Amino acid sequence: MVREALTEQERTRGRALGIALRRARGQMTVRDLAQRCGLAQETIRKIERGAVPTPALFTVAALADALRVLLDDLVQEAVALSASISRVDVAWRRKDSLRVGALIGRSGPLPFGRAPL
Repeated sequence: MVREALTEQERTRGRALGIALRRARGQMTVRDLAQRCGLAQETIRKIERGAVPTPALFTVAALADALRVLLDDLVQEAVALSASISRVDVAWRRKDSLRVGALIGRSGPLPFGRAPL
């Protein structure tokens, strides 16, 4: 069976899921996560890199369970990140002037030296 090429939207969602998974994993090693959920370490690494942009629902559920986060929370974060990635990709492709302030939703000079509160 020949698999159809992934759409840009599917690739973006895969990257976002990988970012959300890495954030949820925090300081836990890939090895520890693999032992907890029963997946291969390489599978987890590929998902985190976005190389497996459409993992099976049961795979994502096993990861969420092993990380002790709700599947819904993990998916919601991935959806939010996907929207952010898409906005940046569109702006980059249009070759618009990418101002940091526009990307983070502020105007005027950025406060250097201190993180905004």
